[in-house]
Amino acid sequence: MKIHHLRNATLIIEIEDKFVLVDPMLGKKGTIAPFTLFRYKAKRNPLVGLPVNSEQILDKVTDCLITHLHPDHIDKAGEEFLKHKNIPVVCI
Repeated sequence: MKIHHLRNATLIIEIEDKFVLVDPMLGKKGTIAPFTLFRYKAKRNPLVGLPVNSEQILDKVTDCLITHLHPDHIDKAGEEFLKHKNIPVVCI
């Protein structure tokens, strides 16, 4: 098993021939409305860009797991990726 961490909660778990994308936040840095706790100044999400090699590993994705529906665990780019690739999704 290998884990490829992309950002925050977004990662890919590689198990034999399966590549499970977890919490697909795939949009460009700073393109989504802020998600914040009251004590901190709001920042636009995602807070960091995707790693340079992310496209290479994303091409191998076979399945998706969405752990829960907070706004920092899936975004429009993630949805579009899943639809375009016809990736099966498991969620709550």
